[in-house]
Amino acid sequence: MEVCRVGGMQEFGAFVDELESFVKSILKRGGVVDSDRGRIAAALDGNAGAALRRLVNVSARRNAGAFFTGSSLANALVSPRAELIRQGAVVADPACGAGDLLIACATHMTTAPTLTQTLNSWGQRLCGSDLEPNFVRAAILRVILQAMSRVHVIDCADLATLKRYLGRIRCEDGLAVDRRDARLIVLNPPYGSSRAPDDCTWASGATARAALFYDAVLTAAPADCRLLALLPDVLRSGRRYEKWRSGVSKLTVIEGIRPAGLFDHWTDVDVFELAAIRVATSVERKVEWWATEMETMGPTLSDEFHVSVGPVVPFRDRKSGPAHPYIHPRNLEPWREVLPRDETRKYSGPVVAPPFVAIRRTSRPGDRHRATATIVKGESSVAVENHIIVCKPHDNTLRSCRTLMRRLREESTTIWLDERLRCRHLTVSAIRELPYEDNRR
Repeated sequence: MEVCRVGGMQEFGAFVDELESFVKSILKRGGVVDSDRGRIAAALDGNAGAALRRLVNVSARRNAGAFFTGSSLANALVSPRAELIRQGAVVADPACGAGDLLIACATHMTTAPTLTQTLNSWGQRLCGSDLEPNFVRAAILRVILQAMSRVHVIDCADLATLKRYLGRIRCEDGLAVDRRDARLIVLNPPYGSSRAPDDCTWASGATARAALFYDAVLTAAPADCRLLALLPDVLRSGRRYEKWRSGVSKLTVIEGIRPAGLFDHWTDVDVFELAAIRVATSVERKVEWWATEMETMGPTLSDEFHVSVGPVVPFRDRKSGPAHPYIHPRNLEPWREVLPRDETRKYSGPVVAPPFVAIRRTSRPGDRHRATATIVKGESSVAVENHIIVCKPHDNTLRSCRTLMRRLREESTTIWLDERLRCRHLTVSAIRELPYEDNRR
């Protein structure tokens, strides 16, 4: 695999050059032949993402937050708004990448008899922005291929002329573009993290780039504009983004929130679809950001247990103070009752008195058990690493711990947590909210 300079996408240009040569060959021939159709289909479905992974190293992709949507996710996001597109809505993608979402929108746009007529019509309604020139080149070429695959007459042999029809797909900062004529904004924002600006009211320090980007797009969007976004699931279910969710709820009427699973086979991030309408006035609204099959109006685990994160941060906390038994995910046997004796650590911070249930925070959708647990018992207080969630029973009994561990092992608990939380770690809030009734009473 060729290595890209970190922060650069130049090597992706080799794919775009090949794509351009292919488009020119069709124009020179004056039409699409049967042998072209398979290559066109591949160019519109997966080839761009495959080329990005092949030509640009993962560090550069992560640095840029560049992960192409793919046709399956793009079509699933856009299709429910097909009628709006057919009615002539102007569509904007402020982080268009190689154009997957624009192509999904163009699928629902009508064609004219000729290529130039079709691109002239589409070009007035398809607006795309990206900072990477090769991504913009790819987006324009792929939209042209989409039109070529559907029209009857290719009436222009000059690629430069066809590109001019798509002049609203540009190399520019998508956050600095005036979109007052847009009726639909589609968005798969950059992933990764960056520092929140000083004037950010809902976050500080390192923050999901997708949340910052969506917030900026939403703030600038015109009233009554619809927004369709594919976002990391941590924004939907993570406690850290409660203020972000509250801000989105105030500025929009939310039409739909749907978990969409893994972004793709190569990107270990779960995503969700967010459909919303921008409103002119900020109003407090109650929004259910997750829905589960289990009843959540009754008792929850927090009624019976105090739930917290282990206080020991190994790389930060000094090894000073009294020695305590020390537990972390690597020295706890799952689904057992243990007396922690094998490992100790000097620690001057808060410790936890047994009995309690220790749940591993690292957990992913699809695991056999989302909340893998161990009961910690004994007489000595324990230093607990921060990769563990501690459930301390209010009645301080081993019996309550055993009841909880049985519940955590049940399939219904895993189903509930999978629906509530699609992140790669459990949160204290999700464990606290777990439906829980002690049937012994």
